[in-house]
Amino acid sequence: MNGPQPISIDQLGNLSVDGAGRLYWHGQEVITTLSLPWGVNVAIIAGAIIAGLGLLWSIIRYWLDRAERRRGHP
Repeated sequence: MNGPQPISIDQLGNLSVDGAGRLYWHGQEVITTLSLPWGVNVAIIAGAIIAGLGLLWSIIRYWLDRAERRRGHP
């Protein structure tokens, strides 16, 4: 068999976890950490900041529009 194969119910006994939360398959540690390039990290942070500013702007516009409607402006 070539390529990844699904784990059957019978094979679940081969999977284990130690006290520190590390994952093992057939007694060998499975690598579960991932390190992204710095550019990807910067893009993720920038995207989160932009999304947060967009949310903040939407909230401000909502409250300003609501205040105008209360004063009787269409």
